Amino acid sequence: MIPYAGKDPQDRPFSNYVPGWKSPGAKHLRGVRMFKSGMDTMQIAEALKVKERTVERWITIERCERLDLPSPYEETK
Repeated sequence: MIPYAGKDPQDRPFSNYVPGWKSPGAKHLRGVRMFKSGMDTMQIAEALKVKERTVERWITIERCERLDLPSPYEETK
């Protein structure tokens, strides 16, 4: 069973490391984990007190890294 649309069965699992709250990537990792557990992006944004577009950016960047695709948020030269 695939947990959500777009989930690749061969996808690498997330790291088990959870940084502290004050770590720069803590909200990012927490938001991606919440999404993978089935939460909606609006719910995640409200829980982490960020804008929904920020959560969507985190998820897109994470998916691109895992699939070895270029991120649409990176500057191209």
